[in-house]
Amino acid sequence: MRYVVIGAGGTGGIIAAALYKSGYDVSLIARGTHLQKIKEQGLTIKHMWDEEVENYPIPAFSESDFCETADVVFVCVKGYSIKDIVPFLNRISREDTLIIPILNVFTTGETLRSFLPDKYIADGCIYVSANIDEPGCLLQHSKVLRIIFGAGEGQEQREILDRVQDELLAAGIKAMNSSHIRRDAMKKFCYVSPIGAAGLYYNASAGAFQKEGEERDLYIGLMREIELLAEKMGCPFEDDVIGKNLNILDHQPPEATTSLQRDIAAGKLSEIQEQIYDIPVLGERYGVELPLYRKVSETMKLREGGASLN
Repeated sequence: MRYVVIGAGGTGGIIAAALYKSGYDVSLIARGTHLQKIKEQGLTIKHMWDEEVENYPIPAFSESDFCETADVVFVCVKGYSIKDIVPFLNRISREDTLIIPILNVFTTGETLRSFLPDKYIADGCIYVSANIDEPGCLLQHSKVLRIIFGAGEGQEQREILDRVQDELLAAGIKAMNSSHIRRDAMKKFCYVSPIGAAGLYYNASAGAFQKEGEERDLYIGLMREIELLAEKMGCPFEDDVIGKNLNILDHQPPEATTSLQRDIAAGKLSEIQEQIYDIPVLGERYGVELPLYRKVSETMKLREGGASLN
């Protein structure tokens, strides 16, 4: 099958490299100097755990230069770019194309289906830790690479979902076509949103949350609020997600930060709206009060506005 990966950062670039390394037909869609470097020198990936450096001459294109259609599209852009790529997605996909959004934002599949109701758009999430180190080069922090996807609520199951799962597994990616993707995507969100929110609130890296104290307590409290929200949304967690997330956190490098923190520190556009500000609103929709998310949201809005905080 022909794969197209939209976004060549720490998510899309790692997926594309794994597929390319295993001989699959894959193209990367990127922008700016990052795209130019990939076209000139290939995509370079540095491993933090063993300092190995890999390079893959993956075909890379801008949106305007890519003129083919895809069998499978991985959407790996930031949440604030979703509306911008809708025309491109519409152009490169057929009715039988499988589109899998892989973002840190829980409702991405639902949003895309509202824009493209005639397309087959799944829900999905990923466990990976990597970022752009410099144009054309990614820094991968750990070996973890797991993709979970599945038919969205009310969608039919199609054979292509199992086929993609098999091809991802053959490429060395831990992949699962989930029959409970809404719950599984919420589980991932239960890690990434609370740690991003707590990291911003305390302006702290992973090390601050790996030991007992108010920082870790806030992170746990935010996870409990997501757990409560998931229950109210009809996709309750059936296992100890909080314990598992703490174990993941405790194995991160102490200096690690989230992509949300890094984007804000660099003055870039960020997913703070989707990962933090939208959560109390979602709580109101489902009739559950989320006081810690409201506190973090109000604090961050004051900081963005330049107000002085005690």
